[in-house]
Amino acid sequence: MKNQSPLLLETLLALPPADRKFLMECTHNSAFFPQEDAQRLIQWLLPQLQAIREAFPSSESIHGELFPGQPFAEHRVRNTMALASSGLRRFLAWQHLEQQETQLDLFALARLRELGAEKPFLTLLHRLDKLAEQGETGFTDSAWLQFRLADEANGFFGQKQLRVQDQHLQQKVNALDHWYLSIKLKEACELRNRRRVLNQPFQLAFLTAMDPELDQPPFAGQNLLQLYRLVLRCLEHDRAEEVELLLEKMEEARGGLSKEEAHGLLKHAQNACIRQINLGRPAFLQALFRLYQQQWPIDSPLPLASLSHTEAKNIATVALRLKAFEWCESFLTVYKATIAPEFRENVYEFCMASLLIERGEVKQAIRKLQTIDFTDVYYALSARHLLLKCWWLLEDWEALDYAVQAFEGFLRRNKLISRETQSAHVHFLRVMKKMVVWRDRQAFESESVQEKRRQTLTTLIETLQPLAHRDWLRGLL
Repeated sequence: MKNQSPLLLETLLALPPADRKFLMECTHNSAFFPQEDAQRLIQWLLPQLQAIREAFPSSESIHGELFPGQPFAEHRVRNTMALASSGLRRFLAWQHLEQQETQLDLFALARLRELGAEKPFLTLLHRLDKLAEQGETGFTDSAWLQFRLADEANGFFGQKQLRVQDQHLQQKVNALDHWYLSIKLKEACELRNRRRVLNQPFQLAFLTAMDPELDQPPFAGQNLLQLYRLVLRCLEHDRAEEVELLLEKMEEARGGLSKEEAHGLLKHAQNACIRQINLGRPAFLQALFRLYQQQWPIDSPLPLASLSHTEAKNIATVALRLKAFEWCESFLTVYKATIAPEFRENVYEFCMASLLIERGEVKQAIRKLQTIDFTDVYYALSARHLLLKCWWLLEDWEALDYAVQAFEGFLRRNKLISRETQSAHVHFLRVMKKMVVWRDRQAFESESVQEKRRQTLTTLIETLQPLAHRDWLRGLL
């Protein structure tokens, strides 16, 4: 075992400091570590984890620490390691269950059934039935909970062998159907979504056969089944009317969704709106913005939220396109701290500079862009584009020409940019140089010469591949 890093050590290293401290306290608990040898091993390893990360102690060292003065026995060390690993697994399982109160209740319910404790069993069953009906665990979890409860109730009355009218077996089958269909549709949506990105031939069995059944009772009345069904259709067809229906049904069901289900459906709806916008249907921009506002409220910020830097940038971009300046600034201020530290300042400063430009505060935006050191190369690229945009808006062609040259130097120096991205920006700067000449000479060239230059630029913008910021360049003409 010399110079090895066994799974026991890897697991201990994965624990956060607070959990390691708690584990040390639990080593004396025989429910986790019934053998004293395993207790002593964990107690010896925990204080020196960092020191032994690179080289795990040899079997001889462990044996000498745990069994001083006794003859070396390899099998005894291995057995102790196995017992310690087993105890650690019990500790981890208990930690997980502590966070899953419903799971603990289900285990308690199963044990009460085994004991035949009728009154405590029925009391706990009734409480969990209410929880499942209220949907507080989320739809798919509630369907699973209803299945488990009906299963336990059916087992309880079955072992009593009472000749009474009992609906629990029927409830069990119904709950199983709901659970299966909810999981099937939910994961089918994810598969369809991944297939767009990864171009993999995922298989979705039974969906065609299932679809007519969803129009029949009791499934026709299940809001979330129908919502996931609509998401799936949006992913398959990209029809505007189906996306509109999805948005309408989601609004109707808002109050009855768990936070987890609402979050997942909002992401699907946002992606559906983005696809419609990309297909040339800008009317969905407003709908997308409303979904972002629902997901990231600024009046009552989400506790412990985690916002990706790309999503923050996308949300700010949509808000700015709709001139929602105040909301955009509040959103960036409220959720800045939830962005990963390595991207936080980059995305915040970039979006604030974009906000200043859209507000018409172009000179302030230039000062901000010239003083910020963007540590991420792609934010640095985007910031340089913003700077070009500022000089264009101010019609300062000399400064714009200088900024284009500086941008070219940045592209030559930076080796972290992908070849395609670099090529797209090289082409972009090539067009910008011609745009500067076109605008700079407008005052003294004839209309026919200017029109010829404009047509040449139009052709260049449409034919160059790849080309960064194509839509922005089109707008300048």
